[in-house]
Amino acid sequence: MGEQRSAMITVLDNDGPMPVVSFARSSQIVGEDVGAFDVAVNLSPAPKTPFTLKYGLTGTATHGTDYNIGGTDAAGTVSVLAGATKVNIPVSVIDNDAQEGDKTIVLTLTEDTPYKVAGSKSATISVIDDDKSAAVAVELSIPKATVKENEPDKTGQIRLALSRGLVSGEALAVPLEFTGGAPGSEFTLSLEGSPAGVSFDSTGSTVTFTGPSVGKTATVATLSLAPVKDADNEHKTVTVSIPARITGTGLAGEVTGSRRGSSRIHILEPFPLVTVTSNTVGAAVPEGTPVEFTLNFDPPPRERTYITFHIETPKNNYMIQGYIWAGAGTTSTIISAKTPGLKIGIVGPREKKFQYPPIPRSDYEGIMNSEEDVHDPDGEHEWKITLRRQKGFNRYGTYRLGTPSSATMKVTDNAGPVQNNDDPAQQNAEPVPPELSLSSGVGGTEGAEVLFMLSVNPAPPAPLAVALTVSQEGDHVVAAALGRRTVTVPTSGSVTVSIPTVDDEVEEA
Repeated sequence: MGEQRSAMITVLDNDGPMPVVSFARSSQIVGEDVGAFDVAVNLSPAPKTPFTLKYGLTGTATHGTDYNIGGTDAAGTVSVLAGATKVNIPVSVIDNDAQEGDKTIVLTLTEDTPYKVAGSKSATISVIDDDKSAAVAVELSIPKATVKENEPDKTGQIRLALSRGLVSGEALAVPLEFTGGAPGSEFTLSLEGSPAGVSFDSTGSTVTFTGPSVGKTATVATLSLAPVKDADNEHKTVTVSIPARITGTGLAGEVTGSRRGSSRIHILEPFPLVTVTSNTVGAAVPEGTPVEFTLNFDPPPRERTYITFHIETPKNNYMIQGYIWAGAGTTSTIISAKTPGLKIGIVGPREKKFQYPPIPRSDYEGIMNSEEDVHDPDGEHEWKITLRRQKGFNRYGTYRLGTPSSATMKVTDNAGPVQNNDDPAQQNAEPVPPELSLSSGVGGTEGAEVLFMLSVNPAPPAPLAVALTVSQEGDHVVAAALGRRTVTVPTSGSVTVSIPTVDDEVEEA
């Protein structure tokens, strides 16, 4: 019989099948004052050996603040004994006096080697807040109450303030009501920033506070009011209001609405932009022409408006300061000695005293006639008007200074020189004729031109026609150049006179 070389050994498993774990209840509700309670986990079949069961933690409640459980903020464990068919996970709810709203604790079983997870893998515990809901009040205020139609980037403000923030399960919709102006056509509204739990419905002009799942809403919501430019020319006063009683969701009783301060927002039309131009742009006028300037308004003032200005006269002998009224709807008006409603005072001549109240019209009519007896060596002088803006002067309308806010009027001088223009005693002396001079001729050989320099002192303010006669001794000058001629002296004060000569064969001196 041969030798046996192999043998079979059977090892019997005495552990039994792997246990399957699941929560006994997938959800349950407890009060905030429940204290400690257990969350049961079933095991089937019972394990032959002990092991550690793992679970994760989520939900709106905060571990360590709202409840305590074994483990960290995100996970925990519980020990399972051999032969056990159930294990309890102990949970302790923390009761406080804060009104926080209802919260949840969610436990989720985690797969591991010693066991399998099946059935109810998670359990949700709803913790009901037992703190009474405090009453809520909402207050309306207007922090910025004035806006200008031509400055849409500078907005007004409407503010709603709650007496407390709302929590989960609470909501409050606050409708805004307007008189004197309509959202969309006269102004637009938008929510400033992103306050927690606050939204704005522009269609219904409603601000809604909705309690978040965690934490509270903001207590303040601010709306920006931007004016819309329209075709009319009227200021508007918009009144904002909220209901005295508002019904919310999840709130104890009605919410009271109130107002702090004024509830009005003023939407102002653009103030007129005022510019000034000379009525003789680009040209000089003869002395004696009335000084005139035109004021332009865009848009026309909506009420009687008071415009101030000053006019500098030639050589600053006079400073005319005054004002003029522009009636509602005025597009332009003229400033001159004849303008109705023009009021001026005068500094000068050569004095610092300002005569005011306004002087008699006969006095300034002569001054604004632009005529002087004093000779101006430059040939022309200039009148300049400058508009002024009196800050804070709103009693009789308000205006803005546009461009140009100043203008000049050039006037040619028609007075001749005096003997001593620096002597005040001779400021009104009779003018003397300009002095003419002719330099000796400069020439060369026959056939070349002979040149003379004709000068006027002082230089004329405008081209001056001078008559002269050309004669000769001998026979040098071209016949056509002889005799009387007119030479024009420019404003520079001198001109070259050219006399052509004849190149001939005759011996002459």
